[in-house]
Amino acid sequence: MIKEQNFLVRYGLHNFVTYTLERGKHVFSIKGTEGMNMIKHAQTLIEGSFGQSASIRVAYIYNNLFNEIDTTRARSVGRGPQDMVGHAISRM
Repeated sequence: MIKEQNFLVRYGLHNFVTYTLERGKHVFSIKGTEGMNMIKHAQTLIEGSFGQSASIRVAYIYNNLFNEIDTTRARSVGRGPQDMVGHAISRM
Protein backbone atom coordinates (compact mmCIF):
# COMPACT_ATOMS: atom_id res chain seq x y z
CA MET A 1 0.00 0.00 0.00
CA ILE A 2 1.06 3.55 -0.56
CA LYS A 3 1.71 5.99 2.29
CA GLU A 4 -1.67 7.73 1.95
CA GLN A 5 -3.64 4.47 2.00
CA ASN A 6 -1.67 3.31 5.04
CA PHE A 7 -2.58 6.59 6.72
CA LEU A 8 -6.31 6.02 6.07
CA VAL A 9 -6.16 2.47 7.47
CA ARG A 10 -4.00 3.42 10.47
CA TYR A 11 -6.50 6.07 11.60
CA GLY A 12 -9.63 4.10 10.66
CA LEU A 13 -10.67 6.51 7.93
CA HIS A 14 -10.61 4.00 5.07
CA ASN A 15 -14.33 3.19 5.44
CA PHE A 16 -15.47 6.73 4.62
CA VAL A 17 -12.49 8.56 3.10
CA THR A 18 -10.91 7.87 -0.30
CA TYR A 19 -7.59 9.07 -1.68
CA THR A 20 -6.57 10.02 -5.21
CA LEU A 21 -3.73 11.94 -6.77
CA GLU A 22 -4.91 14.67 -9.16
CA ARG A 23 -2.34 16.74 -11.05
CA GLY A 24 0.28 15.97 -8.43
CA LYS A 25 -1.92 17.03 -5.49
CA HIS A 26 -3.25 14.80 -2.70
CA VAL A 27 -7.07 14.68 -2.84
CA PHE A 28 -9.05 13.16 0.03
CA SER A 29 -12.81 12.73 -0.41
CA ILE A 30 -14.96 12.26 2.69
CA LYS A 31 -18.44 10.73 2.42
CA GLY A 32 -20.95 13.43 3.29
CA THR A 33 -23.24 10.82 4.84
CA GLU A 34 -20.94 10.59 7.87
CA GLY A 35 -21.76 12.60 10.96
CA MET A 36 -20.38 16.13 11.25
CA ASN A 37 -18.04 15.12 14.09
CA MET A 38 -16.49 12.32 12.01
CA ILE A 39 -16.10 14.62 9.00
CA LYS A 40 -14.33 17.25 11.11
CA HIS A 41 -12.20 14.58 12.80
CA ALA A 42 -11.07 13.20 9.42
CA GLN A 43 -10.39 16.70 8.15
CA THR A 44 -8.26 17.52 11.20
CA LEU A 45 -6.21 14.31 10.86
CA ILE A 46 -5.63 14.87 7.14
CA GLU A 47 -4.64 18.52 7.61
CA GLY A 48 -2.30 17.55 10.44
CA SER A 49 -0.53 14.93 8.33
CA PHE A 50 -0.54 16.48 4.85
CA GLY A 51 -1.02 20.21 5.50
CA GLN A 52 -1.46 22.51 2.52
CA SER A 53 -0.42 19.82 0.05
CA ALA A 54 -3.84 18.14 0.45
CA SER A 55 -7.22 19.02 -0.98
CA ILE A 56 -10.07 17.82 1.25
CA ARG A 57 -13.52 17.31 -0.27
CA VAL A 58 -16.84 16.24 1.18
CA ALA A 59 -18.95 14.22 -1.27
CA TYR A 60 -22.75 14.42 -1.16
CA ILE A 61 -25.49 12.60 -3.04
CA TYR A 62 -28.54 14.83 -3.49
CA ASN A 63 -31.53 13.74 -5.60
CA ASN A 64 -29.32 11.10 -7.26
CA LEU A 65 -26.80 13.74 -8.33
CA PHE A 66 -23.22 13.63 -7.13
CA ASN A 67 -21.76 16.81 -5.69
CA GLU A 68 -18.43 17.33 -4.01
CA ILE A 69 -17.47 20.27 -1.82
CA ASP A 70 -13.79 21.18 -1.73
CA THR A 71 -13.33 22.38 1.84
CA THR A 72 -9.86 23.72 1.12
CA ARG A 73 -11.32 26.32 -1.26
CA ALA A 74 -14.99 26.22 -0.08
CA ARG A 75 -16.40 25.92 -3.58
CA SER A 76 -18.26 23.25 -5.47
CA VAL A 77 -16.10 21.03 -7.67
CA GLY A 78 -18.60 18.33 -8.54
CA ARG A 79 -21.79 17.87 -10.48
CA GLY A 80 -25.20 18.61 -9.04
CA PRO A 81 -27.14 21.39 -7.38
CA GLN A 82 -24.97 24.39 -6.64
CA ASP A 83 -26.93 25.18 -3.48
CA MET A 84 -24.98 22.36 -1.80
CA VAL A 85 -22.09 24.83 -1.38
CA GLY A 86 -23.86 26.00 1.77
CA HIS A 87 -23.07 22.63 3.33
CA ALA A 88 -19.29 23.03 3.05
CA ILE A 89 -17.41 22.32 6.22
CA SER A 90 -15.77 25.46 7.56
CA ARG A 91 -12.05 25.07 7.98
CA MET A 92 -10.97 24.72 11.58
